[in-house]
Amino acid sequence: MRRDDLLTGMDLLGSGYLFSREPEDDLPLLAGRMRTRELRNGLVLHCTEAHDLQTLETEAENWPGIKIALLVDGASELGYGSHRFRLGPCDDAGRPRGGNAGALVNFAEPDRFRRRWQAGRAERKVVITLKPEWIASSGLLSADAGKALQRFLREHMATTPWTPSAHALSAAEAILRPPPLLPCLLDMHREARCLDIVTEACSVIAGEAPAAAAPGPGQRRRLQALRALLDSGQADGWSLQRMARHVGSNPTSLQQAFRATFGITVVAYLRERRLQQAHERLLRGRDSLAWVAQHAGYTSSANFCTAFKRRFGITPGQVMRQMG
Repeated sequence: MRRDDLLTGMDLLGSGYLFSREPEDDLPLLAGRMRTRELRNGLVLHCTEAHDLQTLETEAENWPGIKIALLVDGASELGYGSHRFRLGPCDDAGRPRGGNAGALVNFAEPDRFRRRWQAGRAERKVVITLKPEWIASSGLLSADAGKALQRFLREHMATTPWTPSAHALSAAEAILRPPPLLPCLLDMHREARCLDIVTEACSVIAGEAPAAAAPGPGQRRRLQALRALLDSGQADGWSLQRMARHVGSNPTSLQQAFRATFGITVVAYLRERRLQQAHERLLRGRDSLAWVAQHAGYTSSANFCTAFKRRFGITPGQVMRQMG
């Protein structure tokens, strides 16, 4: 994706899209997919499944509305007005290390949106914007909406902590990877899944659905130690059961606590780490495709290529050809 590709549909969200350094027209900026679509009057869906090819910053003026951002995989750095959100895991290269995988912010008036790009960083993200016309037609302004929700809607740059539930993450995944449907039914499917997420987000704002409790200091230290073990490669080949025993937990609780702390499950973190390492090996251009696939944990090169393209938007062969 190049500069003009990024601007497609952005007029639904705001104006004045700027780059920290103006890219050349033919310079690739993203590998993957990014799309923005108005599903219903005032209900705008923005989806990203891509990885950054450049390190830079972009910003724009966003129109009024509620922003509901939900990270499914990867990492993202977003700025809404005076608020900055770091969603997903982070490493020493500057990738975010955030505990939450979601952000809720109200634009009562136009304000700035910013995104920090990091070459090599990937993200799968859904952002739902509820414009004033949708809010007015939804009943959220009625007296029975509750004081907390009404206060949130009045206050510019109001924000509420949110760790999306498994149900919300599943809805976001269904938006990014919908089932095979007739074109006339696809937007209906996306809108229904958006409303699942909106319902949870508004319930959190209203105080009726508390966000998931964050792990305590002791558990967080054990999880950080586990992540360091995973990064070192010493836990390669460990089962989820063994990892859970290592931190004094069970597999289900470990997955929940790991996501609450780092914004991603253990299994997804390992998959991300191995594919990222594979991407780096391919960029070095010294290893064969079969060798890289094997060291990424894949017994089949075809399965590796499928997972790699789903993750980065390009095939391993395309990366190797780019390196000459």
